[in-house]
Amino acid sequence: MRRPKEEVSGKISVNDEGNAVARGNDTDYPGYKGSDKYYCGQKRAIVGSDGRCGPSAGPQCASCLRFQKKTRVNAAEEARLVPLYNPTQSDTWTHGVAIMAGIIAIGVFVVIVVVQLVSSSTA
Repeated sequence: MRRPKEEVSGKISVNDEGNAVARGNDTDYPGYKGSDKYYCGQKRAIVGSDGRCGPSAGPQCASCLRFQKKTRVNAAEEARLVPLYNPTQSDTWTHGVAIMAGIIAIGVFVVIVVVQLVSSSTA
């Protein structure tokens, strides 16, 4: 049986026993939902299971349950944070930067022209 892995930010997520965890799925066992749970795929004495934590659906081992709870807490905490820059609004932000760059360029051009006029009139 394959060992489930999930890459998160370039790192493999592991539970507190050091086993790689991955989300289950909803397709391997019709009627069982696993896509909302993390599983390590290790053999464990889990009530109501085939003796394995996942790896597709079914009950989780205690370590994966703790990982699941920690992950939900972290996700809820991140949802409360309000970013200063929202990537979904990148068009608005990009246009604002482009307009500001244009204003600065015009300002620099005006300064150069004024300096040239002043220096040519004094010469």
